[in-house]
Amino acid sequence: MPKFLAVRGLAGYAIFPAGAILEILGHNAGVALSIPGGLFEIAFGILLIAKGFPKRRAATTTGWPATPHLP
Repeated sequence: MPKFLAVRGLAGYAIFPAGAILEILGHNAGVALSIPGGLFEIAFGILLIAKGFPKRRAATTTGWPATPHLP
């Protein structure tokens, strides 16, 4: 993950509790303060899809036999 995206996610989720508290107190700022966290979620999902996920290794590379030998 790029550092700038991690910092934006950290900042977005640091702001989120403030919005939740303001919402409990009756102010209508809760949704507006949850937008940075939501944008991070969207950007991180796009990044994962664009870069791809790591490929799975074959069962034989772990040192275990592919099929158990039964007596």
